[in-house]
Amino acid sequence: MTEAEKKAEEEKKKKERTDCPKFEDYYPGDHYVDVVGFTFYNRGKANSNRLWLSPEAILLDKEWRTYERLKALGKPLIIDEVGTTAVWYEGPYHFDTSRNEYLTSTARKEQRLSELLAFIQKRPEILAAIYFNVDYTYGLSFNLIGEADRAIVDVRTNTIYEGFYALYQQGEHFLKKIASYFMNAKVIPRNGQEIVVSSFIAKEI
Repeated sequence: MTEAEKKAEEEKKKKERTDCPKFEDYYPGDHYVDVVGFTFYNRGKANSNRLWLSPEAILLDKEWRTYERLKALGKPLIIDEVGTTAVWYEGPYHFDTSRNEYLTSTARKEQRLSELLAFIQKRPEILAAIYFNVDYTYGLSFNLIGEADRAIVDVRTNTIYEGFYALYQQGEHFLKKIASYFMNAKVIPRNGQEIVVSSFIAKEI
């Protein structure tokens, strides 16, 4: 294939992608919308060959312009689901390597939580964020395709990733009211204060 043919093929594929329905196509109109929610995850290599990406890399990508397009809707924004794995390494995916990373590494997830906090602090139009504190792999004890470890709180031992605590403290919370709304929600002490978490099994750190 010549260079010209390769370029033509790339342009064709790009056009096919941009011809797909966009989230704007599903926007019902300003009269029906009060806030706009969006979801993004950093999946790493908990169980597949994914990428390790910061919030900026995901939302400020120059080709997709996701965050720019969300802001253009002119509504307050809410991150209705967000989460990150702790697992990343160079080379191809291997379950045993992922398992070892999960058991020994916390720094990457701390870094990703700090990046999320910085991203939100720069953008006052984001009113709230909901962290999806769950680990469908149960500590990577088995390989579950399509899911990753996202847990950052362990209610059994009252342990928590410090990056999430810093993120949580930025908001205002009505703990007892929130706890009464969610099944299995618990209020746990942390450094002389209280936070509310769901009782999903999480990674001990």
